[in-house]
Amino acid sequence: MPFMIALLTAAMSGESPAENMPDILPLRPFPADRFYPDIAQRMEVSGWATLRCVPQSNASLQDCQLVGEGPAGVRFGEAALRMAPYLRVALKGKALNAVVGQPAETTIRFQVPSSVQDPPTVRALSAAAIDAARPSGAPQDGVVRVVCQASLAGGGPLTNCTSGFEAPRDVGFGKAAADVAARAYVSTLDAAPRRVTANLYLSAPTAQGSIQSPDGSLGVRWPDGVWPGIQARIGDAATALASNPAVFDCDLDPAGTLAACTPKGEIPAAALAASQALLKQAIVERKVYFNVVWSGR
Repeated sequence: MPFMIALLTAAMSGESPAENMPDILPLRPFPADRFYPDIAQRMEVSGWATLRCVPQSNASLQDCQLVGEGPAGVRFGEAALRMAPYLRVALKGKALNAVVGQPAETTIRFQVPSSVQDPPTVRALSAAAIDAARPSGAPQDGVVRVVCQASLAGGGPLTNCTSGFEAPRDVGFGKAAADVAARAYVSTLDAAPRRVTANLYLSAPTAQGSIQSPDGSLGVRWPDGVWPGIQARIGDAATALASNPAVFDCDLDPAGTLAACTPKGEIPAAALAASQALLKQAIVERKVYFNVVWSGR
C-alpha cells in the first residue's frame, strides 16, 4: 500500500485519566488510498488531522468535528471526516459503556512512505534549519512545492527558485521556501550526459520539445521569436509531425546548447532542415522539483 494512514490513541476530553483513553481503530479491510487526499498524493505530502467524536454503544463514532489539521489547505481534514464512519472504539462491554457519550479526540496521520517520495535530487536542510526559516506569524505546519534550476555540470547550488503550490496560502510560506532553497539547498545530480535524445513536436502555433535523460531533469526552451521563422520553412511537413515527434540524437555542451543533431528515423526534408535549425537555438535547462516542509508535529 503506497500511502499509509495511522490513528493515534484517542484522548478523552475533560479530566479522564490516561488509562481510560479508548483506542480508535479503522474497520478492516481499510482502503487507505481511497481516503488519502488526491492533491497530497500527487505532491507526496504527509499530514495529520484531529477529530473530536462521541462514542456510541455499538462502538461507532458520531457527531465528529474537525479540531485541527496540518498542513492546512491540503484537505487532510476533509479526508479525516470522510473516514469517520469507518472508525470504531476498540472497547467492549462495561469498558465501552464507560466511554459512551463522552467526546473523545483522535489524531489521524497521513504518511507517505519513503519508497514513493521524491527522488533525492537535492540535499535539504535539517528540520531545525527549515524551522528557523518559518515566516513570522505563520502556522506550525506548511508545505511548498519548489522548482529550481540546477547545474548541468552536476552538484552545486540551486538558482532561479520559485514556489508553486503552497499550503496554507498567503502566510509567507511560498517566498520563504523559494528563498531558503536558493540560499541553502544543493543539487545532488550527477553531470548531465554529453549525448542526449531530443524530441520535437512541430505543430503550430509553437514548437514543443523535450530532452530524454536518465534522471528526467532536462528540459528545453527557445528564445522568444524563434518559432515563426522556423515554421515558414517547415511547410506542410508540420502536419505530419504534429502528433509524432521528430527525434534526434544530439551533443549537449556544458553551456546548455545542442550540436551535431542527427535524426532517428525518416523525417521529411523540409522538416529535417527546419528541425536542425531549431535545435541549434535550443536552450537546455535542468530543473529539480521538491517540497519544503514545515512541521510542528
